[in-house]
Amino acid sequence: MKKPDLRVVLDCAAQFAGVPPNDMIYQEPDTTAELRCILISFRKEAVAIPADVEEMFIRVKVPESDRGASRFLWWQEGDMSREPSEFQMTSHPFDATSSPFCANFALNKTAQIFSDGYDGYVVDDVKNNSYVDDCLISIPTCDQAKSFVKQISELLCRGSIQKMTDLGSNVLLYCMANFI
Repeated sequence: MKKPDLRVVLDCAAQFAGVPPNDMIYQEPDTTAELRCILISFRKEAVAIPADVEEMFIRVKVPESDRGASRFLWWQEGDMSREPSEFQMTSHPFDATSSPFCANFALNKTAQIFSDGYDGYVVDDVKNNSYVDDCLISIPTCDQAKSFVKQISELLCRGSIQKMTDLGSNVLLYCMANFI
């Protein structure tokens, strides 16, 4: 049986010397689309497409010039009597106050940069119907939904955002059950 991969999980709310790391991180403006509007829009059309970007925070890299601010100590095999090793985060920690902004920015920027050759509504839907790493989109017809799934998958893959769960299979199942 394969052992699960070991992943470092940082608790940016944990205090050290009375101060949690989140208190030291700049709180970016909330640029995510309003969740209430996304949910209402999601119910508007016939074919609903929920999608989640797997491991989004790991995919969004911290610029090399900023990595020194995310240093952490690691004790080999958890033995704190030994000398620790120092590491730097290369990706955004899951629970840092800045991570949702960075993930949303990366998703929107990817859609903007690689938009050539794709229908305009695909890029608009990423911007207007995404909340951090979740997309909730509804499309009027199965043919349009299939086209959307193909285009958004290709578009995001070009920006190294390759794993969207629940995307294509839900659309195909719905269309087969209701229109065939």
